[in-house]
Amino acid sequence: MTSLQQHAPRAHDASELERQIAAIWSKILLIDVSDVNANFFDLGGSSLKMVRVHADLKRDLGLDVTIIDLFGYPTIAALTRRLLEAGPAHSAQAANSQTKPVRETHPTPNFQKMFRPYRKPAG
Repeated sequence: MTSLQQHAPRAHDASELERQIAAIWSKILLIDVSDVNANFFDLGGSSLKMVRVHADLKRDLGLDVTIIDLFGYPTIAALTRRLLEAGPAHSAQAANSQTKPVRETHPTPNFQKMFRPYRKPAG
């Protein structure tokens, strides 16, 4: 099971998922994103902004999508399709398994720690 599959949305949530992703893109890019076929980078996105999108997708929507998937599917429509494709396989496997998948962990190199998203203090 890939990490993308861990929190994949259901098929009937496609338009809602597109709307939620568009809202995150709009917040990061500081523009109104309404075209689900527009490329993130053509809209003014950068690799650093994509890292912020990645953090928001995980935090706000609970999606465990990889940064590699975000670069590989740079439109809202393509990313939504990818997330929906991952859903049914995960559902079938989760129904047959009571254990969590084993995930390898490695120490985070110091240079990667500087890319962790900035979090505003509460309050």
